[in-house]
Amino acid sequence: MILALGVFLPEVRPVMDSMLVLESGEILGRHYCRGVIGNNEVVACGGFVGKVEASMITQRMIDRFSPRLAVLTSGAAGIDESVEIGDVVVGTEFEEYDTIFPLSEGKMVMKASDSLLMRFLRVYFKAGKFGKILSGDAVVANSSIRDEVHSSYGGLAL
Repeated sequence: MILALGVFLPEVRPVMDSMLVLESGEILGRHYCRGVIGNNEVVACGGFVGKVEASMITQRMIDRFSPRLAVLTSGAAGIDESVEIGDVVVGTEFEEYDTIFPLSEGKMVMKASDSLLMRFLRVYFKAGKFGKILSGDAVVANSSIRDEVHSSYGGLAL
């Protein structure tokens, strides 16, 4: 089973609309659909904001459906000059930019797995941009904050 998650429901609506729906319901007040697309069983859910809510919903979906793959999609702001409107950024590593307390010596960067899917994307998805994605709840409201975050953490998008 594949778990497809979107921060905004419209991001996963095409997945939901493409499936032969076998089940629908709510988890933590968020609508989900489970069904089949081609030969793949898929469960899709969207409409949550922030790291805590995203992790809670993801964990509940994993506990209930035991997917073999989870994909999170969302709109993002490019912070590297190479990223343009409409580009698709695939995360190869992830880092939080708004940590108040240091959690360990140095930075905590989570690396993406070197899965067959990631290798497939690198070979066949030439239009994709691969690199670090930053995450945080602090609003990056102007270009000076964006530039500060980029110079401190690097990355392609947040």
